[in-house]
Amino acid sequence: MVKRTKFLLSLICSVIFLTAATTTYQLEFKVEEGLNLNEIVAKWNVSSLDGIKEFELERKMNSSSWVLIHKVTENIIASGKKEYEFIDNDVYKNGETQAVAEYRLRVRHSDNTTAEFTSQVSYSTSAVRRTWGSIKSMFQ
Repeated sequence: MVKRTKFLLSLICSVIFLTAATTTYQLEFKVEEGLNLNEIVAKWNVSSLDGIKEFELERKMNSSSWVLIHKVTENIIASGKKEYEFIDNDVYKNGETQAVAEYRLRVRHSDNTTAEFTSQVSYSTSAVRRTWGSIKSMFQ
């Protein structure tokens, strides 16, 4: 039987204590606008990696569907790293000047249970920022 746990986290940092079957850990997840043009930074850290199989980060813009944008697999988790960051540079491709980007972090456990954490951020952009973002991405 797969248990699904869903938490809604606001933009303000939140700490969640989660117990999934025999897995207990503390996880903090937040998203915020980045310092560079048209990027959003998703950060999360976890107190223990015991029983965690992988992390999946998904994004949803306005009323669109969830899209997988980043995955942290067992190989990376085996390194023992407890702090993760992903910079989403694809947000500028949205043609709207103001939008809400919602992010979902899915934690998959070794016992096949999952936990989901969501957070959202409002951002604004302009034609100049979108153009600059496109030019930057061509040279990366």
